[in-house]
Amino acid sequence: MKSKDSIARKLFTGFGIILFLVMVSSALTFFILNSNNRLNQQIAKVNIPTVNYLNQLYTHISDSKMLIKNWVFIEKQPATRDKKRLEELQNILVPALISNINEVSQEWTEEEKLEFKGIITSINDVLFVQQKYIMATLNGFDSYNDVGILFEIQPMVEEGGETITVTDEILNRLTELTNRQQAQVQEAWIKMDSSTSFFSIYIIISSLIMIAAGLGVRSEERRVGKECRSRWSA
Repeated sequence: MKSKDSIARKLFTGFGIILFLVMVSSALTFFILNSNNRLNQQIAKVNIPTVNYLNQLYTHISDSKMLIKNWVFIEKQPATRDKKRLEELQNILVPALISNINEVSQEWTEEEKLEFKGIITSINDVLFVQQKYIMATLNGFDSYNDVGILFEIQPMVEEGGETITVTDEILNRLTELTNRQQAQVQEAWIKMDSSTSFFSIYIIISSLIMIAAGLGVRSEERRVGKECRSRWSA
């Protein structure tokens, strides 16, 4: 009787180990797939669009730096292509990008939101105000020939000038914010790789344990079968 109880316990333990490992594997599969899916959505819907938009905004602000210089030093005729381009940046392209970024920024941290709000303020209330003042002041051939106007305007767009300094500060802040978003993408990929690697190792180890448990159960069944046959033959 004790022998039968011992055999039953061994069989029950073997099947219990297999069942436990199957349940744990199922739970881990669900957890890891769900976690990776959330990370993928974060990357696809927030981080990557954010990086793309911020890079475009960086390009537009950088272009405006060149275009305002051209407005002062080169493009003296009205309504040239570069002058129209600068007006388009200020009135259409940059506002549209800011609107797009505001949509994806709902998933940002509060610190990132505040930083971007500060950047927007610097663009709209400082940089574009200065640029539009320059554009309105140099609005015809007479203004370009006015020494007093040139004496006031030209230093603003020279290296180290007020408008150029503001532009460079905005570009640096955009770079920092973009780098932060790119770092989040890298962190998300590392998390997914880590969880996938852990799960792969777990599957290998649990499979080996299940094989060993299965072989143990099978071996015990054979031993019991031999004992039963030997008793019957006796």
